[in-house]
This record gives sequence, structure tokens and C-alpha cells, in this order.
Amino acid sequence: MWDEWPPDRQLRWMIWLWIAALWAAVIATAVFGERALGTTGHGPADADQASAAQEPAIDPAPPADRSVSRRHARTASAGEWQTWTASWYGEESGSVTASGERFDPQAMTAAHRTLPFGTRLEVCYGGRCVVVRVNDRGPYVPGRDLDLSRGAAEALGMTEAGVAPVQVRIVGEE
Repeated sequence: MWDEWPPDRQLRWMIWLWIAALWAAVIATAVFGERALGTTGHGPADADQASAAQEPAIDPAPPADRSVSRRHARTASAGEWQTWTASWYGEESGSVTASGERFDPQAMTAAHRTLPFGTRLEVCYGGRCVVVRVNDRGPYVPGRDLDLSRGAAEALGMTEAGVAPVQVRIVGEE
């Protein structure tokens, strides 16, 4: 049947098929995030990458566990400690974040679905605390509330875990 069609009709069908495939990829990426492309950005980091010169000031006393239900994780108020599920990303060095700035894997930044850009969060895990700034959107994986940059995850010591429960509170905005 295909061979019986005139060349101009074959060309139109090929163009439509390419457009449909492109839209399917765009929609899959929007719905499933990086998983649609086969990348996750989560995995164990090389221990030699952590540099003592780049370590931020760490608060040695983490907050007590003040867990709240997952539905409240998106409506945190300033100063209120909550337990969120965090992951980290850092393979996207140089890409542009949702806020328009270049992504720096070693910066103390994070991605959150709804908090305003510039919101500062204190994040604690395993006896360490860091302050990160929201500059990107995500994570788009069900069950996760926060994506930390590789630098923040290394400072917290959670790169081996990949995904972990963390204590979070809003400390202000830029």
C-alpha cells in the first residue's frame, strides 16, 4: 500500500509521524519528568568529589523529629519543622533551572514544586544541617518533596542514600 502512494503523500505522512513522535516525547517528559528520558540524576557520588574547602557551615544539632502528614508538606509555614522526602540531582551541570539561572551542582540549591523561587530552607539529615535556596521546580517523582543539588546532598551526607527523609523548615526568602 505504501509503495502505491505518490511521493508527496508519503512525505506528508512521514512529516506527520515525526511531529507525532516529537509531541509524544514532549508529553512523556512533562508527565514523567526525567524518567521518560531514562535518566534520574540520582546515584552514589564519588567520595573524592567532596572538598573540605567547599563544605558549608554545618549545624551539629539537628532538630527533633517532628513528622507531619504528607499533605501538609506542601503548605509549610516559616519556622515550622516538617519531615519531607528528599533526593538529589547534579548531572545536569550548566543547564538552565526553572528560575532562569544556570544550575551549579555544588551550590546550596534545591528544587520544589510550589515554593517561590528564592525561598530559603534549612534542611537536616543525619546530624547535619544546611540552608538551601529554591531555584528550580521538581521533583516530579511521586513521593518526593524536595530535590537537593549535589553540593547540598554531599554536605548533608545523603548522596549514598539517594533518597532519604529530611527535616525541613522555611527560614526566609531572598
